[in-house]
Amino acid sequence: MMFQRLLVRGTNWVGDSIMTLPALRELRRLFPTAHLTLMVRPWVADLFADTPLADDLLLYDNRQESFLSGVAKLKAGRFDAAIFFQNAFEAAALATAARIPRRIGFATDGRRFLLTDAFPVTPATRRKHQLYFYLDLVAQLEAHLTGTNHVNYETPDYRLPVSAAAQAALDAKRPDLRQVAHPLAVVPGAANSRAKQWPAAAFTALLDRLAAEHDWPLFLVAHRVNVPCVKPSVRGCSAPNGSRSWPVNCPCGKVWPCFPGAPPWSATTRARPMSRPRSTVPW
Repeated sequence: MMFQRLLVRGTNWVGDSIMTLPALRELRRLFPTAHLTLMVRPWVADLFADTPLADDLLLYDNRQESFLSGVAKLKAGRFDAAIFFQNAFEAAALATAARIPRRIGFATDGRRFLLTDAFPVTPATRRKHQLYFYLDLVAQLEAHLTGTNHVNYETPDYRLPVSAAAQAALDAKRPDLRQVAHPLAVVPGAANSRAKQWPAAAFTALLDRLAAEHDWPLFLVAHRVNVPCVKPSVRGCSAPNGSRSWPVNCPCGKVWPCFPGAPPWSATTRARPMSRPRSTVPW
């Protein structure tokens, strides 16, 4: 079945939205002639301004507008199908209230009864990097519609298209990091999401490169709940002076005041992100 007007409910946050890019490309492959509208929060919209993956953007913010306002926007779009990358109940409820005929997504958040095509989140999917979570939805949909799937799991394309004009505008605003006189804070990841956990080898290689190419003073910061994935002593990291530790040149309490109760760091703290090579990659 080929959809003509397709709504894709995107995720709410910038990092999660980046993780949907390969899945968006697969949807464009699967429905090459469909008019694809991407529904996102306003603060995510600029991320997709230059992408050919969506024909247009539909902005919706339930903090600023009512549920009925969202329903009216969907009705105006005259969509014949909606695919939900967002796992929330509201995403399916909006599409159901707008009478979109096909409503496709994972059976999460108690919304199975609102979906016409409900797919399971398998244990294998939960073990994978978050990028593959969205790819699995497209793969299950393609298999359901065609009996097979050709989703690219080996080399997923997560590139974000940026126009030359947008790049020039960014360069004009961005300071020249080569002239930075202050220490550079590095935030190595977070424990609450697989998407935020890099393999140790990739992370330490980045630190080594920053130190070798720019001779910047580096230090690491993390909220106390992320200490399990930012533990002291990154193995394999080589400091510029040949030692195996990274100097911490600033008291952490002064450099991350928005996170009170930060753990103390020693004078030669090193950090190691939680590493699960089979399920985490530095996308």
